[in-house]
Amino acid sequence: MWYNNTLVKPIEKRGNKLQNDYKKFKQLVNIFYNEELGILDKNDHELQEKDIGSVVIEPTIIFDKFTGNMKVEFRIGRARRYKIKDISEFYDKMINEESYSYGERPVYVRSREAFNEQSKKLLDFILKYGESIKIANPNSNTSNYNYYGSKFDTSRIIVGNSGIDELFEILKGEKVKFQIDGKNEAVEFLEENPNIEFVLTKKDEKEYIIKPNIEIFQIRIIRGKKHKYVLKRNRLYCCSKKFEDTNLKLLEVFRKQYINEVELNEKHLKDLFSIIIPKVKNAIHIQDLSREELEKYKPKELITKVYLDFNKKGYLLADLRFCYGNEEINPLDEKVKYNFPRNIIKETEHLNLFKKSGFMFEAKNLRFVLPDEDKIYKFLSEDIAKYSQRFEILTTDAFRNKQIKPTQIGNVGVRLNGRFAYNKLK
Repeated sequence: MWYNNTLVKPIEKRGNKLQNDYKKFKQLVNIFYNEELGILDKNDHELQEKDIGSVVIEPTIIFDKFTGNMKVEFRIGRARRYKIKDISEFYDKMINEESYSYGERPVYVRSREAFNEQSKKLLDFILKYGESIKIANPNSNTSNYNYYGSKFDTSRIIVGNSGIDELFEILKGEKVKFQIDGKNEAVEFLEENPNIEFVLTKKDEKEYIIKPNIEIFQIRIIRGKKHKYVLKRNRLYCCSKKFEDTNLKLLEVFRKQYINEVELNEKHLKDLFSIIIPKVKNAIHIQDLSREELEKYKPKELITKVYLDFNKKGYLLADLRFCYGNEEINPLDEKVKYNFPRNIIKETEHLNLFKKSGFMFEAKNLRFVLPDEDKIYKFLSEDIAKYSQRFEILTTDAFRNKQIKPTQIGNVGVRLNGRFAYNKLK
C-alpha cells in the first residue's frame, strides 16, 4: 500500500519478518546454551577414581612370513577384551570425546584418562594411523578416493617402515601376540642384538669353511626406517647399527646366494683377513687356526705416514707410506707386488681421505698433489686436524715457513740436514 508516495508494508507481514529474525537469534542462543549443557553433561559423567587407568588396549600383530608384511589389530577392555572392529569409528569417537562402547554388555569410554599408561601410547598410535584410515575409508564422508567392489578393512593398521619403529618403541620389553600361519604366539620385543655369528673352521690341511651358527632362512629380517629387526622364534630383536653393518650384512650375502657355508683354501685366507674381516669386525670367530697360521695371514697394525711439502709453484705435495711392522710401502706404486698380508679396507679409507680433500695423483713421482689455493687453505685450516688424529705427519722447512694459517702448521715438523724430522701434531 502506498501512502504519500511511500510503500507501507502491512503490519502482519512486518511482524512475520521480526518473528523470523527472533528465531535466528534464539537459534544462536541455543547453540551456546546447548554447548554449555554438553560441558555439564561431560562433568556429570566424569570417571570415578576406580575407573581411572582401568582400560587396556591389547595389540595383535598379524605377520605374513612369506611376504614379511605386518598388520596390527587391537582389543580393548577391562577384565575382558573386545576387538576394535572399525578403527576409523574409534578415531572419530576419541577425537570428538564421544562415548565409545564395546562388549556384549556395552561399556562406555570417552576419556584418555580411562586407559593405563602403556595403553595411552597405543591409543596415540591408533589415533595417528586411524586418521589415515578414516580418510581412505570409502564409507567415510571425508574419503577422497573411489573404490569399486573392493572391501576396505578398517579393523587393522598396516605396519610400514616407520610404523614398526614406532610400535617397537612402545612395546619394547613386552610380550606381544603374534599371529603367524593362523597360530598365536607371544613374541618378546628386545632392544638387543640376536645371537648371529659366523665361524671359520678348518676342514682339512688346506681347506677351510665359514658357516653361520643358525639356519639362515629360519629368521626374518624386518626393515624399519631407523632400524632393522630380526624375528627369531619367539623374539623380535632391534639391532644396533654396528650389528646391521657387520653380522646382518654378512648374513644377507649368504641368504641372497642361497648358501649355508662358504669353502676357501689357503690362497683365499689372505683376502679374507685383508678385505672381509676388517669390514665385518668381530662377526667371524676363528677356530682351529694356530698362532703361526694367524701370523701368516692376519695383517699387522697399519701405520700411515704422510710427508708434506710445497714445490716451487706453491702446490702442496703429499707422499704416503703404509707401514706394517718393518715393511714400508708406497701405496700409489701398483707395479710392486707385496707378499705380506695388508689391511686393504683401512688402506682404501686412508687414500679416500686425500681424494676428498681434493688431492690429485701425480703419476711421475707417485704421490698426491694439491694445486688449488682455496683447497690448500681449507686443508691447512681444517682438514689437517683430522689427518693428524689418524696419521703420522712429517713436514719440511718449506711447508713450515709457508704463510698460510701459521697457527695450524707451526711446530709440525722441520727438516734437519736434508732429512725429515718428525713431530706428531697435537
